[in-house]
Amino acid sequence: MDEIIQYEESEIPVKKVGTKVVSVLLSVAVTISSLAVATPASAAAITLGTPYQSNGAYDVTVPHVFINQVYGGGLAIDTKNTASSHGFIELYNPTSSDISLTGWSLQYADRGSSELMGPTGDWDKLDLAGTIKAKSSFLIIGKATGATAPKLNLTTTYDQLWSERFFNNKGMKVVLMSNQTKLDEANKNPFANDPKPTGYVDMLGTGSNDGDNIDIKTDIDGYEFDYPKGSSEGTSKKISVRRKALTDTDNNKQDFGQFALADSTTQELAVKGPKSGAFGQWDNNVSVLGYSNEKLPTAYEQEDYSVLMNVYGGRAPYTFSATGLPAGLTINSVTGEVNGKPTEVVTSNVYIKVTDSLLAQYGRNLTINVEPASNLFKDTLSITKLTDFKVGITNKDGGVAEIVKYNKDNNKFYLVNGSGNPPSLDIVRLDLVQGPVKEKTIKVKDLVENNGFLYGDLTSVDVNTTTKKVSVSVQEADSKKAGKIVVLDYDGNVVKMYDTGVQPDMIKSTTDGRYILTANEGEPRTAGIDPEGSITIVDTTMDSVTQLRFADPSIIDNKVHIRGASTPVTGQITGEGTKQDAVFDLEPEYIALSEDNSKAYVSFQENNAIGTIDLAMKKVLSINGLGLKDLSLPRNALDLVKDSAIKFENVPFYGMYMPDGIASQTINGIPYVFSANEGDVTEWPGVRGNGSTIGAMKGSLTPNSPAAQFLAGKTTYDGVEVASDMGSDSIYMYGGRSFSIWQANTMMQVYDSGNEFEKVTAQRVPNNFNASNSKTALDDRSSKKGPEPEDVKVGKVGSKTLAFVGLERVGGIMTYDVSDPVNAKFVNYTNSRVFTPKDNLNTDTGPEGIDFIPAAMSPNGNPLLLVANEVGGTVAVYQLNVQRISVDRSTLSVTKGDAASKLTATVTTAAGDAVGSGTATWKSSNAAVATVSTEGLVSAVDTGTAVITAISPDGYAAADVTVTVSSAGSSSSAGPVTGTQPSAPTTNGEMTTITAPAVKDSKGTSTANLTVAQVTDALKQMTESAGKSSILEIKATVDATSKEAVVKLPAESLVKVAASSTAAVKLDLGIGSVNLDKNALAAIASAVTTGEVSLSIAKADLTAVTQHMTTKDSDAVKAAVGDRPVFDFTITAGGKTVSTFNGGSVEVQVPYKPTANEDTNAIVAYYIADNGELVKVTNSYYDAVTGTLVFKVSHFSQYAVGYSPITFSDTSASFAKSYITYLAARNIINGTAEGQFSPNAQISRADFTLMLARMAGVNLSSYKSSIFRDVKADSYYAQSVQWAAENGLTSGVSEGVFAPAANISREQIVTMIARFAAHQKFSLPQAVAAAPFADGAEIPAFAVDAAKAMQQAGIISGKTGNTFAPKDLASREEAAKMLGMLLQQIVK
Repeated sequence: MDEIIQYEESEIPVKKVGTKVVSVLLSVAVTISSLAVATPASAAAITLGTPYQSNGAYDVTVPHVFINQVYGGGLAIDTKNTASSHGFIELYNPTSSDISLTGWSLQYADRGSSELMGPTGDWDKLDLAGTIKAKSSFLIIGKATGATAPKLNLTTTYDQLWSERFFNNKGMKVVLMSNQTKLDEANKNPFANDPKPTGYVDMLGTGSNDGDNIDIKTDIDGYEFDYPKGSSEGTSKKISVRRKALTDTDNNKQDFGQFALADSTTQELAVKGPKSGAFGQWDNNVSVLGYSNEKLPTAYEQEDYSVLMNVYGGRAPYTFSATGLPAGLTINSVTGEVNGKPTEVVTSNVYIKVTDSLLAQYGRNLTINVEPASNLFKDTLSITKLTDFKVGITNKDGGVAEIVKYNKDNNKFYLVNGSGNPPSLDIVRLDLVQGPVKEKTIKVKDLVENNGFLYGDLTSVDVNTTTKKVSVSVQEADSKKAGKIVVLDYDGNVVKMYDTGVQPDMIKSTTDGRYILTANEGEPRTAGIDPEGSITIVDTTMDSVTQLRFADPSIIDNKVHIRGASTPVTGQITGEGTKQDAVFDLEPEYIALSEDNSKAYVSFQENNAIGTIDLAMKKVLSINGLGLKDLSLPRNALDLVKDSAIKFENVPFYGMYMPDGIASQTINGIPYVFSANEGDVTEWPGVRGNGSTIGAMKGSLTPNSPAAQFLAGKTTYDGVEVASDMGSDSIYMYGGRSFSIWQANTMMQVYDSGNEFEKVTAQRVPNNFNASNSKTALDDRSSKKGPEPEDVKVGKVGSKTLAFVGLERVGGIMTYDVSDPVNAKFVNYTNSRVFTPKDNLNTDTGPEGIDFIPAAMSPNGNPLLLVANEVGGTVAVYQLNVQRISVDRSTLSVTKGDAASKLTATVTTAAGDAVGSGTATWKSSNAAVATVSTEGLVSAVDTGTAVITAISPDGYAAADVTVTVSSAGSSSSAGPVTGTQPSAPTTNGEMTTITAPAVKDSKGTSTANLTVAQVTDALKQMTESAGKSSILEIKATVDATSKEAVVKLPAESLVKVAASSTAAVKLDLGIGSVNLDKNALAAIASAVTTGEVSLSIAKADLTAVTQHMTTKDSDAVKAAVGDRPVFDFTITAGGKTVSTFNGGSVEVQVPYKPTANEDTNAIVAYYIADNGELVKVTNSYYDAVTGTLVFKVSHFSQYAVGYSPITFSDTSASFAKSYITYLAARNIINGTAEGQFSPNAQISRADFTLMLARMAGVNLSSYKSSIFRDVKADSYYAQSVQWAAENGLTSGVSEGVFAPAANISREQIVTMIARFAAHQKFSLPQAVAAAPFADGAEIPAFAVDAAKAMQQAGIISGKTGNTFAPKDLASREEAAKMLGMLLQQIVK
């Protein structure tokens, strides 16, 4: 209960309203009709507290009881929209005397409906009873509104209950009478009677808040002089009308003003809210005493606790007291601080009272919960805000400071600034002393608006320090048209532009800069049009653009949320779609790259899925649904009701994870994807949407479902936002309110943070828990998606891996230690948002984009975090306050058998001060080569290299030392590392060779180690050869029985090789060899500066390779490979795997001996993808001379020797038999029927483009439209024809005509083949001298050069009589021979 003892009149005088002294006479009541007029009365007839002079004349200036405040919640129960538990009428007595209301009445009338205008009905009368004390209120409440979470709860705070009376919010009138005679229904406006009805004291008539004083939409038929109405004056379910001053001038419009109950603060409600008689005396000349603490934060057993009572009003100094505090807590009687350490887990009802210097008192009951200490989330990592950059504009709808990327090369960050018109790119210098400084704004609109392109929006930015380029994604103004990638230099100058799919959002480039990707959402922003979502892959090396579509249902698993059709009128989606709908429905949101850059992971937020893309193949491998979060589990309890309270509960519903931002990290050799599970409603008003509420959905639930049973008879949850298209078996909510970790190869969840984000914010910001990013009110987002995790970034900090998650709504960054992904741990929550004043936007609110800056790249040597806040328009700069560590040397060369060498580590704080406690820990990457003691003593064990790492006491800093161990008797810097003296480098023609002995260990791994000196000597020989030698061969002498062969060399050696004129490096490891070209060398060198580089070729076991595959995939792999060898190729640089090669290629050779009955033309290499897919390497061929299978790849993984014979019964006599077998085995050419090839049949122009596309290995899914009017979009050849046209292989037979069914002629076929060779950047050899054809004059001009080039390459030799016969139609066997010879020339 509330306890109020307020001020005496003698201490603070009250301003008098009237000037006459009313003579109070007790008299007998005069009973008259309510229609009788009040005739001048004698003094004996005047009732105390009424507005009459002693002669009985009505005089509003006479101090009298009046109506002070009224509120109506409507004429029916409304659980969601009413601000008060009851409608109410508050009376006030401004006189100095207590006045008995016994014998008085309150009379009320409204229209009896929610109509805004029209006559009111009959009067309803309440006979009053009790006393209204001097300068006090008397509160009458009506029937309960049913509000589940009222701002004002009057259930126990009133003087009289009108139990059967609702008070309307759409117009009402109230009359206070000093008698109990009911007014007649015909007397609509008693105030207008002259004279007034007997007993008339006061009247209020008010309209609703609909319309305004110009556009009048509401009225009332009874009032004093004029009445409040419209949006700025009238009442609503959230607004009362209250006297502006404690005076009555008989003008309702002038006397009364609105009071927004629903939006009021605790202090405002205490001052302006309705008061009952128990409140005591009050007036507008004194400030009401109280405190604003509505609840006490949770305490934790044996943990320090402190909360200050926030007092307002009254007169200082104050005195505080409390009863019922949990053991261990006390209240400071002077400051009002409740503090201490609670000693037990308990829930206590605490009564806290404050008394001011005038002895006024205020007190009320509050609850304090003491929970176990294990429930407390403590920061174990310190993060502080250093500075910020302010755009200068805020926007409650966001879109100001969105995506931020740091550039270590120039210490600047690039910010997508959406505040301007149009959005632009800001370049900001990261000055940590003076604060960030904007140096330039790039007006991207001016750069892209050409050739008909209209600028729509700037959505994302990426910085690549390998290529020294900045890339941005730009959407077209027309949401149905393709967007652009704009590549800039560091200063914002345009370098290149590429077309993307529709509505490019996120942009990302691979580390080596070869690939630039965008996620193109393709949202249905326009009625009737839903563009395809897609992924754009720009291959900067090939200068090609691939648009990946999602048209293959076989790669989409059954858990993917595909939205169904929407109703034509409302656009509401009420059911699920099919996988065939995915090509339009899937909306790519965000892209993350695997550590080796071989794969891209894509989030499909609205579809609750993550896809995997093979970059080298430019192919979508899989799209995996993420499943559902069971909200009935204790760990997933959440606050899902907007009731201005923190209340966690479990419900039999489900949450869809629906990640926005994702990240990728390989930990202990296993790749993981991290997701920020925000959730997103589809809402394109009038076009398409799936947002609904429990109130709208619960009626369609399956009656016996747990959700239906739980909701039966309940209205509390009706306002909770849910999906309308997930079926009727349960309730499905948007977002997981968490972050998750998924095993990237399977997309199986290994960790989810449950409800920890809400639990932490409930502890740290209890007064603003689940606030929105534009509103500060407690609980504002609970019924929607709670804190809404938006973005996630993952980074290495010392020996630990950390994940940083931004909370878009309440704000702040959650940090978790994910070094052990299955057991991720909370380590910090930092929120620099300032929540005051109310709905403050000028602060760090609305985290959108995050960028992590490792210590090695940081301008101050400490790990930093940049957070772009899209509502507040800031970029906040945070520092991880972790220790630093350095070692007295970065390399160490020792000889086996030498005494141990001492390494010394120095540890400091983030500020550079000495660390007072703790010692560094040491570890070795290879204990078989070198070990390290706890004191930093390094002991050589065997020849080779190892990395010794010193780790700071807090674990958040690490320093590496590369240790090289040489054998005794040799130079530690240049000698052999295997115990056997290697031969000196030798040069033979274009190749210089280093021969390095390899040592096989007990596991069957043979390792050869090279030193910097060996490589330096070889490079010197190559230089001295005057350019004759351009290939460096590293040849390891490997035991033939080895299961794996590894060659290792210091990173600085490879960097030297990459920087030299060396054209290629061949690594011969006995069980296989690889040739790295110049681009591949550069890619590896760019990934490492210290440590070592190793290449491994391992023989893989087919059973182990297929054990995680489906039965179907496993059987397919085993059938293709049989008992032939499988190899795993791996390159690591500085401990990181390098799988792609910056546009470079790697030629692989593996030994294989065919069986007697194997046709070598059918021996092929297979790439075995992680998802079990088996992909033929079309450029593979068997070299009978060397006995090896040779093939070129652009990425490393698992490859197998396979056999794919395709037998045709009609090719045995064909001159092209071997080429037909060769091409058919590689799926480049097919038969015409079962077992038939039809070698003498002609081949159509369309089929020939399909063969060329297969030879190129191109993904045709991105080629959708056709420039030829005779090529139908659904034809099997449509995409290959369009590919051929776009890449200059054909222009058709005439304008807009391709003639796909026409058979191809010899002049056409040689022209296409020559153009294809040029497209593949292959120069046809001049192996044969050109000889003029006898019919050369008949060869058309477009085919002359092609025919000559094909003749010189030995691919054609002419027909009888040395004729070319240009118009003759090419046969299938002729085409097969030409293509087979060309492909073998290309690959060999």
